[in-house]
Amino acid sequence: MTPTIVSTPAHPFRTTALILRSALLAGGASALINMSLYGLFQETFSTLLVGQPGQETPFWPGAIVLFSLIGALGAGLVFAVMRRFLHRPERAFGWVAGLVLLASFAMLLGVRDGSWDVVLLLALMHVVVCLCVLRLVPGRGERHNTG
Repeated sequence: MTPTIVSTPAHPFRTTALILRSALLAGGASALINMSLYGLFQETFSTLLVGQPGQETPFWPGAIVLFSLIGALGAGLVFAVMRRFLHRPERAFGWVAGLVLLASFAMLLGVRDGSWDVVLLLALMHVVVCLCVLRLVPGRGERHNTG
């Protein structure tokens, strides 16, 4: 009878670094897509997104990039913690990401003075970040399990 060897990653911080690098990539990809969506909406609904005289513009490009990156990096941290403590973190992470997306939609209902195009654009941006994170952060199990 041969003994069973259970191995853990030799460098858990290196694995966390790979996860955070994937999260940064997801944030960058979602920021580019969200900027494209913003440009499309700006051209299509220019009078609605620019705002009325005396009002601030609801969006600015720096905020779109910043919040896309923050959301993806936050998701990467959550996945790194889940990976450390759960047996099947990818499955649980998918559920958590879905619940966070639904909660973000509920938050959008409270946007004051938000016209339908602003709420739609925000909802699409949230979906883009969620999809990029779900696709890039967990990756394949063997990618994050290599030491």
